[in-house]
Amino acid sequence: MGTISPIWTPMTTYQTQSLQPAFKKSFTLCGKQIDLILGTRTEILSMTLRKKNVLSTKLLPKKPYKFPTEKSHNRCFQPKWITNDFAWLAYSVSEDSVYCKPCWLFFHEGIGKGGHQNPGKLVSVGFRDWKKAKESFKKHMEKEYHKLCVLQATSFLKISAGKQLDIASQLDSQRTKEIAENRAAIEPIIRTILFCAEQELPLRGDHDSGALSLTRPEKKDGKFRALLRFRIESGDKNLEKHVLNSSKNATYMSPIIQNEVIQTCSDIVTEKVIDRISNAECFSLLGDETMDVSGTEQLSLCIRYFRYPRSPSSCSS
Repeated sequence: MGTISPIWTPMTTYQTQSLQPAFKKSFTLCGKQIDLILGTRTEILSMTLRKKNVLSTKLLPKKPYKFPTEKSHNRCFQPKWITNDFAWLAYSVSEDSVYCKPCWLFFHEGIGKGGHQNPGKLVSVGFRDWKKAKESFKKHMEKEYHKLCVLQATSFLKISAGKQLDIASQLDSQRTKEIAENRAAIEPIIRTILFCAEQELPLRGDHDSGALSLTRPEKKDGKFRALLRFRIESGDKNLEKHVLNSSKNATYMSPIIQNEVIQTCSDIVTEKVIDRISNAECFSLLGDETMDVSGTEQLSLCIRYFRYPRSPSSCSS
């Protein structure tokens, strides 16, 4: 099934590499834009946090909001359908229609003989026949593909919350043990990289390639490697075991790995900040451009947003 554009018209058009598209949004304080779960189906499927938000959030406009009525019959969408009866529904303001969240996220194949039929309303297109709404919703709940998608959604939430192992891990206890050992080995490396980043310490040295020496080298190999040695000297057995036993191409200490860890942390922080801003009542954006010593213009962004009932918060990048 191809990209559905758009099921929820985004308040934010999210791209991992840039904050700028995050502020191309239609925003109203009264909540007339509920379509805020960021982007197309493809974008959401690529981000675990966005998937969790779609499944765990009741997608309804903020009060007060007047749902559009049909001119001929004076019918409109009833919020109680989501709050009381069918929590798997999501309402799209831009389309005045509803979708099934589990099916929208997890249904990937056609139905019928040969699997070439499109599931249609509630999945690939919105549903808005309010006269037959409850009847149609109940019929949809009886569909086998809906039951399967609900099961997949439930398992996804449990796995992402750490309450359930994925199938591969459940079937392979040895693999689970190896994963735990690998995580224990790489955790001190990641923590050391983050420590250097938080303290604005340079990671590199003049001789920072090859195997890590457990004794102080004649030539300095950088603060990152020096801190790893300090951890080992302080009794970090997991790190010591990793340094002594890992192969040369799996030490996870190279400059490439260092950059990947920093970039990954940056992406996570950026995603969480954008998620907060998207759900904030209001926000402001301040930009200031200055020239550095090399003559290059540097643009600093400051974002201030309101998190009710807490006091205003500010984030910068």
